[in-house]
Amino acid sequence: GCHDARQSKPKCAACHASLIPKRTPITTTCTDCHVPMKNAGELTAAAADMQQLAENLYQSSRRREIVYSDEDIPEKVTIGILSDQYEPAILPHRKIVRTLLANIRNDNLAASFHREKGTVCQGCHHNSPVDLKPPACASCHGQPFNQNNPLRPGLKGAYHQQCMNCHQILKLAKPAATACTDCHAEKQGNKIAG
Repeated sequence: GCHDARQSKPKCAACHASLIPKRTPITTTCTDCHVPMKNAGELTAAAADMQQLAENLYQSSRRREIVYSDEDIPEKVTIGILSDQYEPAILPHRKIVRTLLANIRNDNLAASFHREKGTVCQGCHHNSPVDLKPPACASCHGQPFNQNNPLRPGLKGAYHQQCMNCHQILKLAKPAATACTDCHAEKQGNKIAG
């Protein structure tokens, strides 16, 4: 309910509304984090409990670095496996990770749920185990599209869906989601008439 509504905000939806499969919530009921109140007399005690819980969550999220160090995050990633018609795409990987972190920096709820290293990485590496070196996209999307498995696009489709969807949700003007040559230049001799 509430958490799903928060995830639909544009800065969250770029990861959560994208192609990430829904995961089982960390807690089983709302009352694991939220104290139910039966009458106004419980308000003061419940508020104190909630304040302590909020402080504990805040402190636990602040004590941890929620992403790997800059030295562990590649500055750029070259995606060249499909470079037949276009030059390889050079992804500003570290900049993207830092932008995702900036999007959640002042959000206490996000800090509570994104406090493990690598959690933010799951936005793109959506079905990989949380790891410093996730497997290549081609390890799952290496085969062309298979109509018997429509939720697993081929590699080209996976890259385009993941990248373009995020750019559209975040309303990024540059590079625009549909501006092919903003991400990868056409190879000489392959100019498309238009």
